[in-house]
Amino acid sequence: MQLSANQKVAFKLSIVGLLIVAAVFSRFWLVDWPNFKPVAAVAIFAGFLLGSRWLVWMVPLLILFISDWSIGFYVWPVMVSVYLSMLTAVYVGIVLARQFRQKTLGPVQRMAGIAFGSLSVSVLFFLTSNASVVLAGWYPLSWTGFLESYLAGLPFLRFTVMGDLLFTMVLFGSHFAILAVISKRRAAIASQLPLLGTAAAPNGPVCT
Repeated sequence: MQLSANQKVAFKLSIVGLLIVAAVFSRFWLVDWPNFKPVAAVAIFAGFLLGSRWLVWMVPLLILFISDWSIGFYVWPVMVSVYLSMLTAVYVGIVLARQFRQKTLGPVQRMAGIAFGSLSVSVLFFLTSNASVVLAGWYPLSWTGFLESYLAGLPFLRFTVMGDLLFTMVLFGSHFAILAVISKRRAAIASQLPLLGTAAAPNGPVCT
């Protein structure tokens, strides 16, 4: 059964809604793993799945705001940098969707693009968040202060890269695997239709 355009959008929104809930709870469950969260991965996947619809930009904002409201808000320069970097993750997903429309891209090229997109979000988050820490006054506002901030953030960068890459690959891998199963299922059904039509045809008189 083919879904209408509105049904497809509603289905995608329901998937993203479930991912939002999971990402919010992950910020409570994975407290022992700093920066090892699926927030960026969900933002990238939402941008890929929903495209440039205005609702997609609300996905990371909802995840962060709801969880921050429960955990506790922090200094505004750091919050702004975190929220903006996650909005960038949405844009990365939109760009990936546009690139994937090109039929010339193979599976290896697609997965490489996903990995590069995830890594770029991780690095951007590292650069902006640690710069915002200096602007918030936690380090001296100087080249030395920025260097100290980035050196202190290096251990967290490892967890950020690992988490973003793992969760992004899981989401996209599951998505493409499901699409492959559906495609094979439809092809199998389509191949059976001529046989079913032949078997159902009545045996009429033979004319010479």
